[in-house]
Amino acid sequence: MLGLFLFGLALGIGSSIVPGPCGLAVLAAAQNHGKARAVATAIGAALGDAIYVSLGVAGAGRVFAAHPGIVPIIQGISGVMVIAYAAFMLTRPRVETGTAKLVRPGGAWRGTVVGLGLSLANPAVLVTWVILVGGVLGPEPTAGQVAAICGISLGTAVWFSGVGLLAERGLVARQALLGQITRVVCVLLIVYGGSLLGRGLGLLG
Repeated sequence: MLGLFLFGLALGIGSSIVPGPCGLAVLAAAQNHGKARAVATAIGAALGDAIYVSLGVAGAGRVFAAHPGIVPIIQGISGVMVIAYAAFMLTRPRVETGTAKLVRPGGAWRGTVVGLGLSLANPAVLVTWVILVGGVLGPEPTAGQVAAICGISLGTAVWFSGVGLLAERGLVARQALLGQITRVVCVLLIVYGGSLLGRGLGLLG
C-alpha cells in the first residue's frame, strides 16, 4: 500500500509540473490575492484530480474503449476551455503589487472552487488519468487504489501550493518576471488547447 501511495505521489507531482489551467490559476491567485488563496486553489485542483482518477480506476477506460468517439469530443471541449481561459488570463488587466492582497471573507473557499472547477472543466485530464492509472490500479485491491488516489491528490496539492507560495514570496522583488512567466504559460496553453481542439476535430493524428 505504501508503494502505491508513493507511486501516486510521484504521479501527482509529475503531472502538475506540466503547465496547465490550474497552475496558471494558482499563480494568478498568488499575485492577486496572496498565499492563502493560492493554497486553496491548489487544494481545489487536487480534489479535481482525485475525482478524475477515481473515475479512471472505476472503469472509465472501458467506456472509452466501447465508445471511442467520446475521446475526440472530450479533447475538443477541453481545447476550447483551455484556449478561452488562457486568453482571458493573457488579456486581463494587470494588478499592481499590494493593491489586491486584502483577503476577503470566503476568499479561500472561492479559491478552492476555482481550482476544482478548472480541473473538472478540463475533461482531457480524465483521458490522461485513465491512460496513466487505469491499467495499473485497476487490478489492485480497493485499499491500494485509495492509497494511490490519496498520493496523487497530495502530490498535486503539494506541487501547486509550493508554486503559489514561491510566487507570493518573490512577488515584490520579481513581479515583472512573474508577469512574463504568466504570459509564457498562457501562450503555451493556447498552443496546447489548439492541439486538443485539432485532435477533437480530426485535424491532428
